[in-house]
Amino acid sequence: MAAIIAAVLLAGFPSCSTGITPSTPSTSPRKPRFWPWWEPSPLNSPSTAAPSSIPGEDRPSPSSIILPVYGNVYPHGFYYVLIYIGEPPRPYFLDVDSGSDVTWLQCDAPCVRCSQGPHPLYRPAKNRLVPCEDPLCAAFHESTNHEGGCDVPHQCDYEIEYQDHGSSVGVLVADAFALHLTNSSDVNPILTFGCGYDQQAGLSAEPNGRSATDGVIGIGSGKAGILSQLRDRGVCLSVVGHCLSRQRAGFLFFGEDVVPPRSVNWAPMARVTAQKYYSPGVASIYAGKQLLGANRPVVLDSGSSYTYFSDLIYQSLLSAVSFSLYEKVIKYLKILIMCSFLQFQALIHIIIYFKKN
Repeated sequence: MAAIIAAVLLAGFPSCSTGITPSTPSTSPRKPRFWPWWEPSPLNSPSTAAPSSIPGEDRPSPSSIILPVYGNVYPHGFYYVLIYIGEPPRPYFLDVDSGSDVTWLQCDAPCVRCSQGPHPLYRPAKNRLVPCEDPLCAAFHESTNHEGGCDVPHQCDYEIEYQDHGSSVGVLVADAFALHLTNSSDVNPILTFGCGYDQQAGLSAEPNGRSATDGVIGIGSGKAGILSQLRDRGVCLSVVGHCLSRQRAGFLFFGEDVVPPRSVNWAPMARVTAQKYYSPGVASIYAGKQLLGANRPVVLDSGSSYTYFSDLIYQSLLSAVSFSLYEKVIKYLKILIMCSFLQFQALIHIIIYFKKN
């Protein structure tokens, strides 16, 4: 079996049918018991039928949820899960993002700017809007550093920007998530997420303007996250596991009654509570033997295939690399200057000369 790495994290708008009002532009940045290793990617699967026998929103004894994860670092550049949302439930591919607790779907509200995704746009009902006074509205605003409250009382706006400068703007809605539990029961808790009607593609987006996913599932530890909402609904405990394989994709699970195979290497995660991130700890950064930074916190972000440095560390790294290259250029330049004053009749004479000197 391929080596597997696992990390456990303890932890005025046009009138439309949904009645959504556009937000005022913000001055802030836009911002198992069963192991599904063998399941084919849903991108190539002919069937996307939803789980059967989905009851109303009951509050079962806490169990666990296991979702197959698809994708890879290359050539996809991301990992995603298939989740059924709405009534009736419809399939959506969601990019797994441990660097945020914000979940959102491209939304026909109608959509001002959306890329063509693998499924039709999510279309919310008017009664699914989350009002401004809902506690989760404040949680989303805190998570996205939103200031200024709500433009209108009957809806809660959100705006999030990512490291690659991609962004999503929309309103919060609450709808059913069709989930299968490890205790063999099916539930559809009502969870709050973003209905994104204005998306800006990031630098890592596909060049053809299409999107391989329908949105993002934020599995961060904040109150706005799916993990916290599932815990508050009594569906599962506040534990999330994100396991990836080199050759096959892996799985994502919520809840603690999942026992991993022995081949998994566990890496405990610490919470960076101020930003609600997960971190494997601190690290020291070197360029050769030169120390650029010591005891710097490292954040685990499954939503990005890139590794980022803070601006200060990045600039220090650039300076160190530039200086190293400069020294090498000066060294070889001296050799070239010396050679320009020497005359050799054959290549063997050059070899003999430099061996002696």
